[in-house]
Amino acid sequence: MGKGTPEFDLPSDVKVVIDADKTGDKAKDVVLKDHGYALMAMQEAYAKAEATGNFDRYWRHEAAAKFRAVFGEYKKSGTTITGTDRFYGRAVMSLKGKKALVTFCEDQSKAFDKDVKSRKVARDEPSLDSFIEIRTVLEKGGAGDWQVTEYLGQRGSESCRKDA
Repeated sequence: MGKGTPEFDLPSDVKVVIDADKTGDKAKDVVLKDHGYALMAMQEAYAKAEATGNFDRYWRHEAAAKFRAVFGEYKKSGTTITGTDRFYGRAVMSLKGKKALVTFCEDQSKAFDKDVKSRKVARDEPSLDSFIEIRTVLEKGGAGDWQVTEYLGQRGSESCRKDA
């Protein structure tokens, strides 16, 4: 697999919880392992307000372009992230050759934006919008890593709130 296990550089006030969601199927578990690394890389890039080497390793195509634009907005506005973001209910819905579909939930009820200069946290009350149902497509990259190529999230997921 790729260049070994990545190391992530997150600020002390940023916590990322990714449920293990083991399947018992070796091939699917490898997809979920790299999917977890991709989620960590996304949070690392949010914290830095720019794509990182880890982000470039685990994100490609449409999904990477979508988040690069968001990171650019964060940088422009002087915003970063803080708090705890949780990813759970991860399931490999399809695995065919070098393509996989992974669905999962995200709980942002304890994750917030923070102004880089003032350090002021934009706390909002947890609501249904804090729960996001997500579908990702991953493709096996040339270096052997599974990379997120498509990302579709729907805020306000009642089923994700129920499963949190």
